[in-house]
Amino acid sequence: MHIAILFMIPIMAAVVVSDYVYFKIPNAMLIWGLITVVFYNLCWKTQNHSWQSQILQIFFLFIILFPFYLLRALGAGDIKLFCILCGFSDLGCMKQLLLFSLVLAAVAGCISIFLDYLPIIKNKYLYTGPPKRAEAKKSYRFHKIHFTYAMLVALAVLLMTGNKMPE
Repeated sequence: MHIAILFMIPIMAAVVVSDYVYFKIPNAMLIWGLITVVFYNLCWKTQNHSWQSQILQIFFLFIILFPFYLLRALGAGDIKLFCILCGFSDLGCMKQLLLFSLVLAAVAGCISIFLDYLPIIKNKYLYTGPPKRAEAKKSYRFHKIHFTYAMLVALAVLLMTGNKMPE
């Protein structure tokens, strides 16, 4: 097991819980993730990457994801979280994670649309709607699809299928 996994999974789990409860990813949590990335890169990073190449990778990933933000497909917290996760690995691993996460989120979105707009299912009480969290609904604007769920599942599946984290 690579040491980066010990950092990535707890960060993702905390972000998913926060996204579920508050419908947003707090910047304070992302700052702790960024501090963890710096700590990891200083103590355990054994690749022959310089800080400049790591910053370029994160910037490149941000440039790739920014159009998704402009199209309202991803939130700003999701993009920042992806950039933090990129600090633990390289662009090849992040490319796999991004593509798999987008596919999972698209499937979840199609299922959500199907369940929301098919009156037969609503009339039969097979689907009761989103969970009742009135305080969070009033406080924050949110999307119906939480992309962090797809990111966590994609990360877990990629790690379980034997994709190696970079050394």
